[in-house]
Amino acid sequence: MISIKKHNSLIWVDLESPTTEELESVGQEFNINQHTLRELKYPSDKPKVDVFNNFLYLILHFPKYGYGSKRDSIEIDFVLGKDFLITAHYTPSDPINSFSKAFETSSTLNKFDLESGGQIFFYLIKEIYKNTEEELIYIEGKLQEIEGTIFSENGEKILENLSRLNKELIDFRRIMRGHKEVFDSLEVSAAEFFGPQFSHYSNTLMGNRERVWNILEGNRETLLDLRQTSDSLFSARTNSIVRTLTILTFISIPISLIANIMGVNAENIPIVGHKFDFWLIWILMSAIAAVMLIFFRFKKWL
Repeated sequence: MISIKKHNSLIWVDLESPTTEELESVGQEFNINQHTLRELKYPSDKPKVDVFNNFLYLILHFPKYGYGSKRDSIEIDFVLGKDFLITAHYTPSDPINSFSKAFETSSTLNKFDLESGGQIFFYLIKEIYKNTEEELIYIEGKLQEIEGTIFSENGEKILENLSRLNKELIDFRRIMRGHKEVFDSLEVSAAEFFGPQFSHYSNTLMGNRERVWNILEGNRETLLDLRQTSDSLFSARTNSIVRTLTILTFISIPISLIANIMGVNAENIPIVGHKFDFWLIWILMSAIAAVMLIFFRFKKWL
């Protein structure tokens, strides 16, 4: 599917799952070489920047937004020309759809002061990073919810939720890690292609990337602290249960020993045969258990 937006003499072409015919048409109109068209056709695993005489070609991956659903990435390819921007992606993108509506409205009202395809790219990346920040803020909210319930008894559920959020943050880091290298390369290439004045836009995008990365790292540090606290609490509760079971087992040993001795088939066993032998044995066992419990309480083992 192809979508074309215009602003004065500038053109933005958005391709979603482009067909060969659509790519050939765009390639002929904007003089895009065959190698780049082939790369636009299929997804790529790694981000990169390529510099050509009449355009810059970038590949970036972004988190696929779902507010806590299964984390995935979306690849967006950018072809930056002097007076055009071409974007290609293989799944729907909410930030691109949102920017498309804003771009169309702002172009109609002439709110955008645009002079090159690089500036369209700048505002589009800002919109995508804005959505990325919102997703990270959502994760931060989930971490605050867990922090409020971390001292509850349901430790296993908390560990499960922390593990899920940890998986999301790991995916975020994996996806966003390559952006720094791309923007470092773009800073030099764009300044040569669009002119020194474009360095301002490149530096702003690098600042936006840094802000997203800092939020991501802040969430990760919070999660690690919560994970450590939760592990400590869970371990303390487990140790308490094991200690209680051990003490109960220790108390039962002498009681079981007395019961076995009294059950031996032998003559002249003390108490056995007495009129109140059952109650005497029961009192003896209870007394031993009570003394041991008092001792454990005194030692603060219970």
